[in-house]
Amino acid sequence: MNEIALQQQRTIDRVALAGSLLAAFAAAAFLAFDPVQTVARRPAQVPAAVVPVAAAPAPALADTTPVRSVALPAPTWSAVSDGQWAAYVSSDDKGSPGEIVVRRLANEDWHVAYRATPGRYLGQLSLAAGLLAFEELVPAGTSGAAPTVTVKTLRIDSAELATIDEYLALDLRYGEGGGYASSSPVTDGSRVFWIHQTAMPKGGVCNEIRMRDNATGATTIVYQKMTTLGSLAVWGDTLAFTRFTEPASSAFLLDIPSRKLAAVDGFEFSVVQSAGPAGVVVTGGSFSGSAASWLVRADGTTSRLASDCYNVLANERLSAMRCATQIEIRDLATGDSLLALAGTAGALAIFPTGVLWAEGDSLSIYEVQPLGGVFSETRPN
Repeated sequence: MNEIALQQQRTIDRVALAGSLLAAFAAAAFLAFDPVQTVARRPAQVPAAVVPVAAAPAPALADTTPVRSVALPAPTWSAVSDGQWAAYVSSDDKGSPGEIVVRRLANEDWHVAYRATPGRYLGQLSLAAGLLAFEELVPAGTSGAAPTVTVKTLRIDSAELATIDEYLALDLRYGEGGGYASSSPVTDGSRVFWIHQTAMPKGGVCNEIRMRDNATGATTIVYQKMTTLGSLAVWGDTLAFTRFTEPASSAFLLDIPSRKLAAVDGFEFSVVQSAGPAGVVVTGGSFSGSAASWLVRADGTTSRLASDCYNVLANERLSAMRCATQIEIRDLATGDSLLALAGTAGALAIFPTGVLWAEGDSLSIYEVQPLGGVFSETRPN
């Protein structure tokens, strides 16, 4: 995994596990400055303690398993997929800026799609419908330069490359006026969402979530706040994100057409993991108990997906989680474990009909038949 992505994951883990967070301060601040609609949920569904879910070691993959592997031209610990292509950042042991490699999952077609500019490094990736959104970073202190974030898109089939934003990372801390040196870009194929920082005339930094319509090229601001934003995830017309305040964090859902904001309630602290047709996945908990990952549906009902596991994704049919180097895939409707592996599992990606993860110099793919309808039944784990 590249250093930027690894550092951000460590940051998310630290926030999710911090039992000393001050919820009262965070809640009071949100009520005072940002009145929002709250998604109701039964408080009893957040336990004081949960039992860790451990993926049991499995034997070597055989021809009878639903998992297949495809070779990579170079090892990777970061990968995204839209079900047709996989894209990942590859870098050598000498700390080179790195390059983005794309690989078609159906055959041996692969190529280097983008090489980072010397002195710059590749950060987060997002891939949907053949469109890749990514960020290129100038770290602080590189040749005396200020940290810079550049957001780009690349159409894999046509190799059409576009720079859609570039800005100075104005502050790297949490709280009012703070932010990551990351734009957290995400795409659904037709739109791209990312975080932009703007210096305010009277001081401080405004963090903006911007949206670009790829058909028209128009860019609009869908949300802004003088606090750290991150962990963007999009599905349909719902944008999920995390708002960090020192020392708390809260997950929010934004209805894009109406700009109506809703807090994901029921947790004293929470961080967005992913979004899909089944709902939003957050890592959350209480200050007196353990953190866990939860699926929060549109009607406010929840299911606990895993405890002590902070890389959790869900789509219409499956949930997939990576706990350290362990991978587990579950049937979202029943909670049954479909696959559990332990080894050198790296980055995890989910697409409409399966799950993909990196293991050194190969990608492993677990696929299922697509469902005919949308899963809506609530069955807590």
